[in-house]
Amino acid sequence: MKLQIQDERTSHAVQTQHLQKCDGQAYYSNAQRGALIEGHNNLRKAIAEGKHGKLPSAKNMYQLQYSCRMEQLVQDEIKGCSGRASIAEKYGQNFFV
Repeated sequence: MKLQIQDERTSHAVQTQHLQKCDGQAYYSNAQRGALIEGHNNLRKAIAEGKHGKLPSAKNMYQLQYSCRMEQLVQDEIKGCSGRASIAEKYGQNFFV
């Protein structure tokens, strides 16, 4: 499903080929999801092209696609507040503290 989403901060259209609409989930708006995935993919592109600090370029760094299922898994993990990274055991996980 393709969506037309406007980034509220920059007033430009968000590329939506890597975004799916998450029905029934209200943690992020679709505009926030679009901005998040676009920003993340732009950073990955800069790294892949060797244009981000001293990091080497990459040959196989692909664009990410937003996953409504993963969003729900993370929300469930946060609600449980187990103190463990149980999602990381299966998928990998980054933490910002």
